[in-house]
Amino acid sequence: MHYAILDATGEVVVGQYLSDLDYSKTPMTIDDIVIGQFAVSKRSQLTKGYEVDFVNQQQSYFWIIATFVLTLVALITLPLTRHLVQPLKQIKNGMHGLTQGEYDQQIQLKRKDEFGELSEHFNELALTLSENESARKRWLANISHELRTPVAILRGELEAMLDDVRPLTKFNIVSVNDEVKHLQRLIDDLNLLASADIGGMRYRKERVELNGLIEGEVEKYRGYLADSGIKLVTKVEDKNITLYADQTRLCQLFENIINNCIKYSGATSISLNVSRELEGGKEFVVINFEDNGIGVDEIHLPNLFEHLYRVDNSRNRKTGGSGLGLSICRHIVTGHQGEIFAEKAASGGLSIMIKLPIS
Repeated sequence: MHYAILDATGEVVVGQYLSDLDYSKTPMTIDDIVIGQFAVSKRSQLTKGYEVDFVNQQQSYFWIIATFVLTLVALITLPLTRHLVQPLKQIKNGMHGLTQGEYDQQIQLKRKDEFGELSEHFNELALTLSENESARKRWLANISHELRTPVAILRGELEAMLDDVRPLTKFNIVSVNDEVKHLQRLIDDLNLLASADIGGMRYRKERVELNGLIEGEVEKYRGYLADSGIKLVTKVEDKNITLYADQTRLCQLFENIINNCIKYSGATSISLNVSRELEGGKEFVVINFEDNGIGVDEIHLPNLFEHLYRVDNSRNRKTGGSGLGLSICRHIVTGHQGEIFAEKAASGGLSIMIKLPIS
């Protein structure tokens, strides 16, 4: 921008006044007499000369910088995009496989970020679904087997009597009736487990004095155990334990465990130990049923409480067992916010531990 002071005749007094520029002139007066003018070059004319070159140069620099930045962004974002999108595609394909029932799959992302954690959770989900599917198929196969056997025996015996192969005697009718009872017990157990799985297993809890309950149950089963050649030994460390529990369900729990020992353990002695335990600031009662029988291989211990799980696939039908007793026990203990698990007993037999919270 150029400035100049002109006299009254328009001659330059001081400043720079270029003839090729347009100026804005402001009169300078004294006592209403114009003595000169103050000239300032107009802003619209600044683009002439070197200013235009400067602006053009700046535009060139701008395009060079913009091109460089875009290239740099492309070089950075394309690998970064692949780094982020590739695991998402793998997880998406894996989830699609799960919806199609393809549970036997794993995603291998050796990363330490959230995608790595997500892949680990996906693998755990796929493994859980696979195990549940296997359990469901095994459950259906076992139910079919358990139901087919008594029905086949019933049909065979009835057809034999209808064809006069076997006489229609009271003894034969009793044999058929035993199979009907076995079938009824199996159906009742299945119905109970189904009710437990859908939350239909009801509990009427109240204050229960554990020592009195155990003494009553022990007295009730002592004769039954003696007929099977089994001695029952009890040891209660603390006789002042009160539980908030359903007494009927606890009796059912103890009955199933005792019956399981009688039918499958081959034991001559069962010990029942009751003790108090402190864990995490909470008190628990630990009830341990331990026998000196044939025991169970450690590989089977985690699965003993599954529906219809068999340690011996050729289970002797004379025992009348349905393979559901211990599953019912687990539901009862869970319904009382407790834990139940099986261990190898020191005597070589089986030890079933029950842990229940004390009121």
